[in-house]
Amino acid sequence: MDARRERRALHHIVLRLVEQNRQLRALLTETTNREALEHLQIGLERLDDEHKLHAAEVSRLRAAGQKLNADLGPILKECDESLANVRGVRDRLQELERQLKADRERVEGSDALGKRDAVSALIEKAKLHLAEAEYDQAIETYRQIMNETGERADIRKKLEELEEAWKPKGPEHEGARRFAYSVWPKIVNFEDVRTQLPEARQQFEVCKSQGDRLTTKKLYLVATRQATTILLDEFENVKKSDSDVLPLMNRQLEKAIMN
Repeated sequence: MDARRERRALHHIVLRLVEQNRQLRALLTETTNREALEHLQIGLERLDDEHKLHAAEVSRLRAAGQKLNADLGPILKECDESLANVRGVRDRLQELERQLKADRERVEGSDALGKRDAVSALIEKAKLHLAEAEYDQAIETYRQIMNETGERADIRKKLEELEEAWKPKGPEHEGARRFAYSVWPKIVNFEDVRTQLPEARQQFEVCKSQGDRLTTKKLYLVATRQATTILLDEFENVKKSDSDVLPLMNRQLEKAIMN
């Protein structure tokens, strides 16, 4: 009776393994390898325990049958065949587990490398924004880095320091910043420079009084790039025309550059 019970138990295990194999194939087709691996490992752990338990029981039955001179040969032979099937399935599942683990490591390694590259690119992007005095965009990029990487003390420190420095300190300060970012960069010719330069000086002083080095950097960048380029182009045009206004242009150019 014990031998027949063991034969039935092993037969049920084999049938269950057939169904699990079908489910595993479906997982490998329809879902990610990560999910299939988790499902496989749970089943494999159970199968290892079952194989040890039933192999020990078949050995016990064989010894008991010999001691009692019972004719258990045909039943135990079927049990041995079922155990062999279980071992074969276990070996195949272990090989599949190794393959899925290797695939996961390759994917995760590739993902990690790609993530590091993406974060490095974002850090460089933030540096470029800072160099161009585009602080709103630098803040947004630092926040994006935090979203990509989670908490990072170095990025958190830079973000908080920049956010604090970028806070406007009243209506007058806000007006100076609007001029620096919305008006002054739009100068396109010498007349724009001439009419806007006094306002630029005034707003520069407002930012300076508030300790705002960020906005003053924007004013300075525009002055050294756009305004000076416009003035030099105008100087060349006047020089070519050999106009009487050349001395006046010289004085205005020198004054604008010196200030």
